[in-house]
Amino acid sequence: MHVKPIGFPYLLCSFGWEYRKFLHQRREIMHCCVDRCQGVSTTIESVVLGEALEGAYLPAPTLDDASLERHAKRHVMQSRRHGLKRRDSAEVVIEKVLHLRKPLWEVSTHHPQYGDHSLLLDGVTGGHLFLNH
Repeated sequence: MHVKPIGFPYLLCSFGWEYRKFLHQRREIMHCCVDRCQGVSTTIESVVLGEALEGAYLPAPTLDDASLERHAKRHVMQSRRHGLKRRDSAEVVIEKVLHLRKPLWEVSTHHPQYGDHSLLLDGVTGGHLFLNH
C-alpha cells in the first residue's frame, strides 16, 4: 500500500452582507471554496486551515480567478436565497479571496486478483473517490 499527499488548488472566497431582523442591523458571512481545476464549488461554514502537506504533489490550476469568483457568488446566492430578498442580493460583497490547497490523499494498493486500485480521500469533508487504473 502506498499513500501520496496531494494539495489540490482551491480559491476560498468570503462573502458578506447586511440585513435587518427585528429592527436590528445584522451582518452575515459565508465562505465558498471553488476548485481551480474543475470549477466545482462548495460552501463551508468553518474550516480550520492547518500546515502545508510536506512533499505533496501540487497540481497547477487551470481556471482563472475572475470566473471562479463569479461562480462562488452565484453559489452563495443560491445557498442563502431563502434568507436574502431580491433587494438585498446586490449587497452581497466579496470580502476576502485566498488561494489554498485542499488536502487529499491518494491511497494506492495492488490486489493479486483485481490489480492496481487507488482511493482518493478528502482531508476536509472525509469524502472519497475510487480511481480505476
